[in-house]
Amino acid sequence: MAIRTISDLHQHLQWAIEIEHGTIPPYLFALYSIKEGQNREAAEVIASVFMEEMLHLTMAANVLNAVGGSPRLDAPGVLPTYPTHLPHSARAFEIPLERLSPDSLETFLKIERPSDHQGQPEDDSYETIGQFYEAVELGIRGLCEQLGEGRVFTGDPGRQVNDRLHYRGAGRLVEVSDLHSALEALEEIIEQGEGLQHQQVWDGDQQMFHPDRAEVAHYFRFEEIRLGRRYEPWDTPRSGPSGEPLPTDWDAVHNVRPNPRSGDCPEGSEARRRMEEFNHSYSGILHLLEESFNGNPGLLEVATGQMYGLKQQAIDLMKLPSGDGTTTVGPSFEYVPARQRHRGKDAERRIVVVRDGPYLVYGDVPWCANAESSPRTAGRSPGRRPRSSRRKRATRSADVDARGRSRSATAHTPRSASTEPRPPTVHLPPTASGSTTEPVSSSGGTARSACMPVSARAGPAGSSR
Repeated sequence: MAIRTISDLHQHLQWAIEIEHGTIPPYLFALYSIKEGQNREAAEVIASVFMEEMLHLTMAANVLNAVGGSPRLDAPGVLPTYPTHLPHSARAFEIPLERLSPDSLETFLKIERPSDHQGQPEDDSYETIGQFYEAVELGIRGLCEQLGEGRVFTGDPGRQVNDRLHYRGAGRLVEVSDLHSALEALEEIIEQGEGLQHQQVWDGDQQMFHPDRAEVAHYFRFEEIRLGRRYEPWDTPRSGPSGEPLPTDWDAVHNVRPNPRSGDCPEGSEARRRMEEFNHSYSGILHLLEESFNGNPGLLEVATGQMYGLKQQAIDLMKLPSGDGTTTVGPSFEYVPARQRHRGKDAERRIVVVRDGPYLVYGDVPWCANAESSPRTAGRSPGRRPRSSRRKRATRSADVDARGRSRSATAHTPRSASTEPRPPTVHLPPTASGSTTEPVSSSGGTARSACMPVSARAGPAGSSR
């Protein structure tokens, strides 16, 4: 399917998001399967690739936003059922969820395999990810020649995720506003996967965990684990690595069952309950990512932080016996629709506060609105009633604006009898001062529920209150 229209371009850039996300669960599954304290170097390699896949996902969303599209992540098709194939590929190989092993490394090498540049760019039924991105690049260039850059890059610059969000991995986050920056973002994605100029071991960055060392591209990082040796500056793809050993103990990995499914566990069992909790958490992260790329870029730090927060849930599942006397359970990465996600009594009560940005209400937490200007809500799940119809009662409390003057605020609680599921509520900040708000709840479940302003210095961005 060639890219002939802006609509075609939107579709292919959405596919790019799905391709980048499709690699994340297999990489995390292998990473979490490593027993704690073991195989440190292999774990660092996989963690660094995961961080860069998040970067690629973000830049694909930046390109899509720049050309007037709307990135989608909170949708069933984005989180496939494993084993699967790379989305819209030639389906040359399957991608399972499996522990770190020589077999899983072979799969990762197939995912990251450099393009054969004797072949043609391919936008559908591609053999390598590089082929796909080359086809997208040709499509963008062609549309700009046909329509002019001004009619292609029509997106809102405010939807761009930028490097002010303190990306901590290797590489750089490119804001996209025109053809030059779009091609720059796509080239960064390709080079981190395949290497500089598509034919070198190195990707032009410094290592995430060892900033004094140059970094090799994803394909060659996995080669280092497979071959048990580091690449040196004089090494080439043909020579292979000749540096210091990179040992991996294949037995220091949990014997987790491949491609787990929650439905394979008995109803009401601990294994099923924990798997479902993990799936609710991961699906909630997809919701946060979608919100991040659709007008709330400050939420990306929260989403990434919560993805790291999944680690303990995943490790607990990696340790949990499956019941067959040999294997353990593992996380299944199954999509949970927004209307079925935990809320109310089943959800942890908390608010996540983002510096200079929105705050998120989780669980059955009273939400707050200033009497002068009610904060807007983003990311309502389908079928949610307007806020005004969900108000049951209000209690008066004191609030202080950016200048320290007292003003009235109203703390509203949702109708207690409602059982309608919903994802976390996203609120924009009530003032432009850089202050954020957090709930102050009294013990014993009393009716007191106030919104108190706190300085942005009170905690790091994305911290749970």
